[in-house]
Amino acid sequence: MKKICHILIVYGNKNQNYTTELLKGLNNSDSNYHFVYSHAQLRASEGINVFQSKDLSRFKSFLLLISLYIKDQEFRVLYNQVGYKKIYKWLILINLEVDVIHIHHLHAVPKEVIVYLKKKKIRLIASLRGRDLIVNTKDKLKADDVLKKLKLMSVIHSISHYMAFELKSKFEMSSEIIYRGIQMPEELNLKKSNLVTDSIKILAVGRLDWEKGHIYLIESISRLVKKGHKITLDIYGDGPLMEFLNFRIDQLGLNDHIILKNYVDNSKLKLLYKNYNLALQPSLTEALSNGLIDFMIHDLPCVISDEGGMKEIIIHGRNGFVFNIQNPTEMDDYIFEALKIDFNKLKEFNDVHKKKFYIKNEIKALEDLYTRNDR
Repeated sequence: MKKICHILIVYGNKNQNYTTELLKGLNNSDSNYHFVYSHAQLRASEGINVFQSKDLSRFKSFLLLISLYIKDQEFRVLYNQVGYKKIYKWLILINLEVDVIHIHHLHAVPKEVIVYLKKKKIRLIASLRGRDLIVNTKDKLKADDVLKKLKLMSVIHSISHYMAFELKSKFEMSSEIIYRGIQMPEELNLKKSNLVTDSIKILAVGRLDWEKGHIYLIESISRLVKKGHKITLDIYGDGPLMEFLNFRIDQLGLNDHIILKNYVDNSKLKLLYKNYNLALQPSLTEALSNGLIDFMIHDLPCVISDEGGMKEIIIHGRNGFVFNIQNPTEMDDYIFEALKIDFNKLKEFNDVHKKKFYIKNEIKALEDLYTRNDR
């Protein structure tokens, strides 16, 4: 049995339900022992052992530090490099016996700690997030830090072909492509048709951050309403742009057309998808998008920007349309084009397409990474 540690910044982040579902699936799927190391925990662990860096009091961490310093030469090197303030929240992890470490948030782990773990002959796997590879590498110093960390990995995992391409383009490095997986919904929760009744009902889901491009949604609906179209948009999610988006909605007189629904738990949100005609996602950057996979699996036609790995989920003209982010007014026309897609043909396409995103496929592929003998 291999002991596999998953490093997260936070366990149970409401905006990262897919990670929780993945860990539950891994825990139930094989004979390996999976556990989490994080700096905070926001929900019950549901059978997953979670070690938090803050579980160790200052006094106990000081005693553990002394013990490690005395018996471990490599630890002494690490301590002399970074000092107590930078290392104390990694002491529990350093003291654990582990065969494989899967880093889900690369930017959260200092390079010096990764170097130490590498010297301990631990198999290191990094899953690349869009922020790590796309956003953080805009800054040269951060890009250099990302590259140094990636060179220490036994395996790099990309969640889309887009991310694999970006990794190759930026750093001339290869990766294993494993799509994020989703639990399949019950048949009764799926759409049976896509008829527009009194008005077009649209939804968007995602945290209210600049990367998600919500302002493009608001501007598009404003243009369409001015042309006389009956249309409503519900935006689910919370985040730092809540106040700004509310202000802009009110400024444009769209309070009867656009509603910020705040955060709704993912399990409850999925039950609402069948009430909508269309989903929009105009992201400025997106590694893949689990929310978009969910829309596709629930047979919602989608209009998306041409950024990132989203085009691997929504195929132009088949289960939605893709607009040029440099010309966001294209979204206006594609909203109506997406509504014209024959629903039976869309469903037939999605029934085949969605098999790439089964969570059981993701779990099996990751298990293969964990059990390989190469370091």
